[in-house]
Amino acid sequence: YRHSLCNSVVTGRVVPWLRAEGFRVVGLVHELPNLLTQFGLHDAAHAFATQAHQLVFPAEFVRSRFASFVPRLDAPSVLRPQGLFRLNPYRERRAEARSALLQQLGLDGASRLVVAAGSGDLRKGMDLFVAAAMAVARADPRACFVWAGEDQTEVARRCRAQVDEAGLADRVRFVG
Repeated sequence: YRHSLCNSVVTGRVVPWLRAEGFRVVGLVHELPNLLTQFGLHDAAHAFATQAHQLVFPAEFVRSRFASFVPRLDAPSVLRPQGLFRLNPYRERRAEARSALLQQLGLDGASRLVVAAGSGDLRKGMDLFVAAAMAVARADPRACFVWAGEDQTEVARRCRAQVDEAGLADRVRFVG
């Protein structure tokens, strides 16, 4: 093998080694400076910026923020938007999708459902979602909240404990 696709700035730590071994390195940059700082990725970002053969950004905003974070951006870069490209089979059948979801969750048709998706950590706002969910659930007996995504983190455990303590586990759910 002679090509490496590095799918996160955190992999910048191995870019110098990959280059030394003769690999052509393409780096995918998703992270913004606040996350790079939070996870101590200054050196990894610098290696990505100076030693990758090419960097791929999902949007100009991400590229410009990354460029402001690193002292030098030597690697040429391209923009390639990312996202979901699979067709949604429920796109034109919203009522059917809602009914199926409510049934799967064991909720009645009068429920007012709020869904969020993301990893269970602070940068995705799980704590804010739960705080809002608990406030609204107390005020509106039809309101139900669902967090879809990783739910085995420390943040998720704390959020689940808050919901349990408030007696709202039937209305604020974590579905993994």
